[in-house]
Amino acid sequence: MVLAWSLVLQLLQLHADAPHELWDYKNTSIWKSYFPLCDGPLQSPINIIPGSGKPRVEKLQVDWAPGIGNSEIEGINNGRTIKIFIRPENVSRPLMTLRSHSRPLFGVYHFAELDLHWGEGQGDEGSEHSFNGKFYDAEAQLVFYNAKYGTYNEAKKYPGGLAIVAVPLTGNNNPRGLPFFPLFSIDLILEDLAMPGATINLNADITPWKAMMKTALSKFYMYYGSMTKPPCNPVVLWIVSATEFEMEWEFLLQLYAEIFSNEALTDKMIRNKRPIQPSAGRQVTTYISGV
Repeated sequence: MVLAWSLVLQLLQLHADAPHELWDYKNTSIWKSYFPLCDGPLQSPINIIPGSGKPRVEKLQVDWAPGIGNSEIEGINNGRTIKIFIRPENVSRPLMTLRSHSRPLFGVYHFAELDLHWGEGQGDEGSEHSFNGKFYDAEAQLVFYNAKYGTYNEAKKYPGGLAIVAVPLTGNNNPRGLPFFPLFSIDLILEDLAMPGATINLNADITPWKAMMKTALSKFYMYYGSMTKPPCNPVVLWIVSATEFEMEWEFLLQLYAEIFSNEALTDKMIRNKRPIQPSAGRQVTTYISGV
């Protein structure tokens, strides 16, 4: 039974958080028992089937904060994924801001965090979104929140409160000359994130992300969807890059082998992804960006 939108809007205000002890990626089918929105409308991820029509032009403007040449990077193992937060040196502004003057992505969105999703080995289906049924080794999700709500936690209570740029990733064990997704030597200290609750900190020049974002947004698919983890709020404008990126194969191997979901280090954090959800007739529009 599909939840009525009047009930959805009420639940968005009530279910702001989803304690990790109530869910994991091994039992996604029971999420709805604890988080009703996971059985609601506009759920993500979906299988992207590019339309045959002419792409629309969407001029997305990306503004960067000063001080990105020596940014502070914080990585966190939260027991379900690796979250990466980036703060420009001595600057209170967000790392980057996404601006659009046309709908559906209308307004100013501040960068909040980077989340990573991956499979369990070479050739496994690691990305959350698929493309004509094809999955990739991993998926990077750059999460932005609508500035009018002030914070990420407040924005996720409202439709259109979040915009997420999803980037499909392939390990470069067989390099094909694809654009590269920079992770700024995090692999050198990734083992320090083995246990839930662990954090790492380093400084790095984030400037290469400018080229990465320009390429990722040169062509993309946009659709209305949800967060891909509980409470599954249907508040996301998904911006799924049509460009496949390469990432360090050694980094993927570390994710498969060295990151755990429990303090006893017996439960490897693998396949931290939600299964494909019904598209239910949602329109997926292809865009060419003016970035």
